[in-house]
Amino acid sequence: MPNHLHCIAVADDLHAMMRDFKRFTSRTIHERLVADGRDTILSWLDRAAQRARHERGDFSFWQDGFHPQVIHSRPVFEQKLRYLHENPVRKGLVLGPEDWWYSSAAWYMGRRPVCMEMDVLES
Repeated sequence: MPNHLHCIAVADDLHAMMRDFKRFTSRTIHERLVADGRDTILSWLDRAAQRARHERGDFSFWQDGFHPQVIHSRPVFEQKLRYLHENPVRKGLVLGPEDWWYSSAAWYMGRRPVCMEMDVLES
C-alpha cells in the first residue's frame, strides 16, 4: 500500500525481526532519497519526525510499534492472505490483486516477474 505495509512473517523473535526490518528499510530509503537529491521528501519526513518524536528528532520512516496477529490455522492464514491481496483492490489502486506490483498475489498465481520471490507454503 502507498502508506502502510501488511506482511505475514514467521520469526523466533518477531519484535526483533520487525525492529531490524524497520531499521534496515528506513536507512536504505533515507540513503536513496539523499542520493537522488529528493530534498522535498526529506524535508517533509524530517518535519513529520519532529512532530512525532520531539525527544529524538531522528529521521523516521515507520511509525512506532506494529500490530501482530497470531495465525493459528490454515483457514486463518488463507483469510489473512486474501485480505492482504485484496487490500489494493478495495482501495481502488488496481483492478485485480495480481496487478499490485508489491503484492505476493501475482507470485501465488504463477506470474513472473514479481517484486520478490516468496517461500512455497506447505499444506
